Amino acid sequence: MNASTVQSLSPPGRPADGRSRFVHAGFVAAAARYDRLTRLFSFGLDGWWRRACLRRCELRAGLALLDVATGTGELVIHARRLLGEQGVAVGLDFCGAMLAAARRKLIREGSLPVAWVEARAEALPFPPETFDRVTVGFALRHLDLAEALREIARVLLTYFYTAIVFNPSDLADNMKKYGGFIPGVRPGKKTAEFIDRTLTRITLPGAVFLALISVLPDFLIRSFNVPFFFGGTSLLIVVGVALDTVRQMESHLLMRHYEGFLRRRQKVRS
Repeated sequence: MNASTVQSLSPPGRPADGRSRFVHAGFVAAAARYDRLTRLFSFGLDGWWRRACLRRCELRAGLALLDVATGTGELVIHARRLLGEQGVAVGLDFCGAMLAAARRKLIREGSLPVAWVEARAEALPFPPETFDRVTVGFALRHLDLAEALREIARVLLTYFYTAIVFNPSDLADNMKKYGGFIPGVRPGKKTAEFIDRTLTRITLPGAVFLALISVLPDFLIRSFNVPFFFGGTSLLIVVGVALDTVRQMESHLLMRHYEGFLRRRQKVRS
């Protein structure tokens, strides 16, 4: 995906009704001095918050990043430098005046190109699994949080969570450090590549299964008029919590079992 593709996907921006329209008018009025107000109200800590956010994102060259509610583009412009020429950075906001200020800032700083999209966070105009990272700066209080998070989960790549939580290079280094190895595979880089390849093959069918679970409720509702009270995302959360609860119960039962076993042995010895 490149910047021109992103621009072709973006619809003409329009503010939503009700409270969003009021918020939109406020941002239009504050667009010219928004950066100064942010620094004033945060006592100058906003820059540190953005740098901390980018460190947690672990950005590298070639990734695709979406900054939701980008405002004047402060976060996405800094992120763009870390993505390199092969990377893609998209700043999305529902206020055209804020995006105009972001475009002017990008020209002044002479950074790599950023695609600016005028749209709402609750209705992202991108196909599923488009981005490697999605960031949100200071906008959560202005959003319909459930809708925005559902949209963010939709456009993130399926392997995002696995890539963040499971690092094959770290695992290979730890195995080498403590003398572990995989038979037939050299320690170090070869082990990391083998783990990454194996993890990808395992994750693919799991990702397909999760995608089917996510769309199953909508399919049943639309095709068979089945009264389904949980959406796909809610269903995944419920199942995940249930499985985690069962695992914790099993671990507590095992602990009690071993404790009782040790007590019986002590009684026999005495």
